[in-house]
Amino acid sequence: MLNRARMLAASFSADTVLATPQGARTADSLKPGDYVITMDNGPRRLAWTGDVAPERCRGVAPVRVETGALCNETPLILAPEHHVIVRVAGEELLLPIRALVGQPGIDFAPGRHLRFRHLLFDRHEIVFAQGAAVESLLPSEPVMRAMSLRARSEIMDHLPGLTGKPEWSAARRRIRVGAWRRANLELRTPGARFDDILRVVA
Repeated sequence: MLNRARMLAASFSADTVLATPQGARTADSLKPGDYVITMDNGPRRLAWTGDVAPERCRGVAPVRVETGALCNETPLILAPEHHVIVRVAGEELLLPIRALVGQPGIDFAPGRHLRFRHLLFDRHEIVFAQGAAVESLLPSEPVMRAMSLRARSEIMDHLPGLTGKPEWSAARRRIRVGAWRRANLELRTPGARFDDILRVVA
């Protein structure tokens, strides 16, 4: 199950609308060479796009984000390991969307049979999916291992310098689900500060 979840890391449902210099585009309409608007670097060229094989989605429930829950303009469907921007004590962090399940407007959507698509730049970026700030694919070693042989081969063809390079830097500090939950529990201690706790458990 974990490998399947990693295979879906930072993948968008095919009909997710992303901001581009040419206006709104669905994820399944984007291809290598197209430009997408990023939070930090303006329009950036996509290095690779790839569909997730349907059989690799079985048993992994996506997460539905209702309108406005993450400043999104319309309901948004994300893979459970897709990291989204959260703001804590003035810092922007990246957190898997599944860690926010149970918050108002955010829940699992089991039984949804969707097509998912990866979007990869030549660096980790934050993009706008239906208005929400979310990550592009970060090709970490565990994520690459979980990819199909075909997907790995295509990525290496488009980014040959990826082989043998140290792992990419994330666009923001990434917080694990367990650390996020521990921080929330510690907040029940009188006088606890969320930013101090995160420094300890991150």
